Amino acid sequence: MSTTAAATPPGGLRAPDLVVDSATGVEVAFEVVAPGGRMLAFLVDWLIRLALALAWYTLAAMLYNRSLSVAAPLDADVLWFGAVLLPAVALYLLYHPVLEVVMQGRTPGKRLTGIRIITTGGEAPGAGALLLRNVFRLVDSFPGVYAIGFVATLATRNHVRLGDLAAGTLLVYEHADLWHGAPAVPATDAAHAPDPESVEVITELEARWADLTPEARLRLGRRLATRLDPGGAWATADETRLRAALPALRAMAITDTAAPAREQALRTALLARADLWQAARRRVTQPGRAMRISCGPPCSSSSRALRVRGSSRPTRGWWRCSPHPR
Repeated sequence: MSTTAAATPPGGLRAPDLVVDSATGVEVAFEVVAPGGRMLAFLVDWLIRLALALAWYTLAAMLYNRSLSVAAPLDADVLWFGAVLLPAVALYLLYHPVLEVVMQGRTPGKRLTGIRIITTGGEAPGAGALLLRNVFRLVDSFPGVYAIGFVATLATRNHVRLGDLAAGTLLVYEHADLWHGAPAVPATDAAHAPDPESVEVITELEARWADLTPEARLRLGRRLATRLDPGGAWATADETRLRAALPALRAMAITDTAAPAREQALRTALLARADLWQAARRRVTQPGRAMRISCGPPCSSSSRALRVRGSSRPTRGWWRCSPHPR
């Protein structure tokens, strides 16, 4: 099973790939998010939840005080705590756990930065795993500014914090390549595409054939013939052969002779990719499938590959590494 090299994400560290065998036997790859990408998503989410909490507190405090003042009263009552303070705190603290469950492993910050949460088996995480990774935020944030969590993302293979290790989750990019080994969509063959410019030149050449010098006939005729029919060995063709071939060359320039074969190849490639997409979608949207995980070939600490194969043994976010020969 081959592993593609991941592009360098924000943060300067090269993230590994999570490669999963799909039901069709074709590898499905997810690009793991490096510490820089995690920090960017967290910063966006932090700004959003801080703005929501401050907006609620400001509006509720002004309504409570019946003025533009947002100061807390000296004799705060139950209404102040229940309608002003507690909702603002809840918006700030419950932002991640609630939205990650509702948005299936995403938050507004993660969506804006193009990342999401999956399990180490390539599946969509369940509510229990998402809540567990958020409970561990209390540990990851100690002693402040997520110091432990940040060190863990630098030290672990897949750049995960302690909450991810406990829940068996990791962050991957949404735009990861899902079709390793899928047939490529064929490009248009320029040599066989309709060529209006060549049609005009051939028509002009036929009309002025008798007026041109032999050298000009050979030069123009060989150039056009080689352009439209590269395999015809036109470099040594004489005037008689070139003049007789002009009508056929005009027809080749008008007609896309490769269209049927290219359309069939395109149809085959699209159908193959559709099957792979459905398989990848089932793998990601059906949580609970048991997996067996082993490490890929030995590589540098800055770039590692995590190999995943189907098995009846469940995983809990921990795995055993076994060396593979290169």
